[in-house]
This record gives sequence, C-alpha cells and structure tokens, in this order.
Amino acid sequence: MWSGGTAWTVAHHEWLRRHTFSQSALAVAYDSALETVLLSADRRDQLDKAIVEMAADPVWGGVVGRLSCLRGVSTLTAFGLAVEVGDWSRFTGSTSSESTRARYTRSSGAARNQYIPAPPNRSATVGANPCLANTAAP
Repeated sequence: MWSGGTAWTVAHHEWLRRHTFSQSALAVAYDSALETVLLSADRRDQLDKAIVEMAADPVWGGVVGRLSCLRGVSTLTAFGLAVEVGDWSRFTGSTSSESTRARYTRSSGAARNQYIPAPPNRSATVGANPCLANTAAP
C-alpha cells in the first residue's frame, strides 16, 4: 500500500516501477497496466499542451483570457466553455429584475406575455474586474 504522500507523483511512479512479482503472468499484466497508465498520462499532457496553444489563437484568446481570470478557471476549462458556448453575444450580463421583467403587449387584439430583454450594460461589467480592463466585451 502506497504511504509515501500524494499518489501519481514522481515518487509514486518510482514506487510502482519497483514492484516485482514471482509469477510471470502477474508481472506481465502489472507491467502492461502500468505502461497504459503512464502512456495515458503522457497523452493527456500532450493534449493539454495542444489545447493551450489553440486557446491562444486570436479567435479564442480574448474570451479564454477573460474567463481564465475567474478563480478556479484554468485555460483548459475556459477554452472548453468558449467552444461550447460559441456566441457570447447572446448573454447580456444583466440579471436585474428590471431587465428580466415581462411586459404585456398587444398582438392581434389579444394580450400576451412577451419577454423583452434589456440591452447589455457593458460599462458595468467591463472594467469592474481588473482582469477585464482594456478588453472588449465578449
């Protein structure tokens, strides 16, 4: 049982590599499993590096940079959000009751509830956070 600190560190990997087994089938299975874990970690690191490079592209860089300013949001998380959301202009950033209230309008003689969003208040969001200073709103 590993008791040398945090798992999946260099020390832990060295400890795993030092294991030996008297049964050859067990040794082959263990070596194969350990190699799979190490190769998967290497591949993950390569993909992380490639994603960070893609996130720096001017198409994504602004949004990724602003999202990365949020506590706990890494470049990988920010890039994932940016790619999933795509068009950030649909978010106004305003959640006050004034901007979300429904107004009654007349349409073909019948009253109906129609949501009319308020325009975004960009001056309230850009510059309020030092990470967003000198950047255009998404």
